[in-house]
Amino acid sequence: MTNTTTLAVGDTVRALDEIQMPGQPRTGNPYPAVVGMLAEVTRVEDNVIDVKWSGSTADHGRNWGAMWFEKVEITELTAPEAFGRPLVHFDDEKAARDRSKARAAARLAVSRILLDEDNEVLRAAADGESVDAYALNRAVLAAMRSASTRLGQSTGRRLMATEFAHLGHIVQAVLENHADNLPGYGPGERSRVLEEVRETITSAKREIEHAGAVNQSLTQDLAALRQERSDLTQAASDERRRLCENIDTLRGNLSQTIREANEFEAALAYAKSMLTDEQAAQVEAFADGFRVGASD
Repeated sequence: MTNTTTLAVGDTVRALDEIQMPGQPRTGNPYPAVVGMLAEVTRVEDNVIDVKWSGSTADHGRNWGAMWFEKVEITELTAPEAFGRPLVHFDDEKAARDRSKARAAARLAVSRILLDEDNEVLRAAADGESVDAYALNRAVLAAMRSASTRLGQSTGRRLMATEFAHLGHIVQAVLENHADNLPGYGPGERSRVLEEVRETITSAKREIEHAGAVNQSLTQDLAALRQERSDLTQAASDERRRLCENIDTLRGNLSQTIREANEFEAALAYAKSMLTDEQAAQVEAFADGFRVGASD
C-alpha cells in the first residue's frame, strides 16, 4: 500500500513492507528489518522525513520517503480490532483474573533508560489499560535487558527480573493463543507450553502403566517359577524317601538271604557229617553241579 496521509513531527508511524506508485510495479522495502516497526517522526521536509525507531535497526532513520510509513494513532495500540493484533488486558474484569501483580511489575519496569514508546506501553499497562501484545513484549524485553544496567549483579536485579518475567509469561500466553488463531483470552488453559507438558505427563503415565504391566507379568512369572521350584523340591524329596525305603527293604532282604544261606550251610555240613565218605562226595558233586547250572 502507499501512504497518502500528511505526516507531522511527533506522529507515530509504522514502516510498510512495500509501496506502489501510480503506474509503477510494487516496490519492496529495502530495509526488511524495519517492516512493521513503530517510529516517531522527528523531521518533515516536503515528502522526506526523519524518524526515531522504537527498536534497534540497521538503518540510520534519516531521509526516508514519507510514502514508506503509515500513521498510527495511539488509540490503535489499545483498540481490539487494530491490525488484528492481540491485546493484553491489565484490567481485572477484562482479564477475568487478578492483574494487580502485573500492573505493579509494569510500573516498576518504567525507566528513563527505555525508549519513550516502551515506557508509554508500560505506563498504560500499569494504569490497567489493554495494550498491544507485541508492543508490550518489546517493552518487557527491553526492561529485562535494562535490569542489569539499573542494578548490576545485586539481589534487587534478580528480584526485578523476576517481576518482569511475570509480565513476560502473560504476554507469551496471549501471543501463543494469537499464533494458534485463538482469542487472546478464553476459558480453560490453552497454552502450547502447558499442552506440551500435558503430553509429556501423559506419555510418562503410559510408560509407568506399561512398566507396571511388565512388572506384574514378571511378578507372576517369578511366582510360577517359585511354585515350580517348590514342586520339584517336593518331588525330589518324595523320590529320595522312596529310594531310601527301597534300600532299607533290600538291605533287610539281603540280611535274611545271608542268614538263610548260613543256616543252609550249617544244615548241609551237619547232614554230610552223618554220611559215608562216598555219600558225602556225591552230595558235594551235586552241589557243584547245581552251582554251575545256576550260574549259567
